[in-house]
Amino acid sequence: MGAARLDRVLNRTHWNTRTCSICKQLAAAKVVNRGAKAISLTKGMRVRAEGPQLISQMVSRILGIDCSVLMGANIAGDIAKEEVRLGFM
Repeated sequence: MGAARLDRVLNRTHWNTRTCSICKQLAAAKVVNRGAKAISLTKGMRVRAEGPQLISQMVSRILGIDCSVLMGANIAGDIAKEEVRLGFM
């Protein structure tokens, strides 16, 4: 049987297991340049025994690089149309 739809997994577990899994695979394969910057489209947090942790903090911790979150009121449509422009100073 194929992988479960992400929306169903999120509704059942309240956790995006794919984000954590992808980060761990990238870290294990050592394919992330230490000078790279990550941009997450997943905003939110998880609650750990040590306290709440932003998803961007989890990505940073696993990959060992800075991670920012891209968000906005109508950003999903722009991303789907590939009309997002990123800049960096």
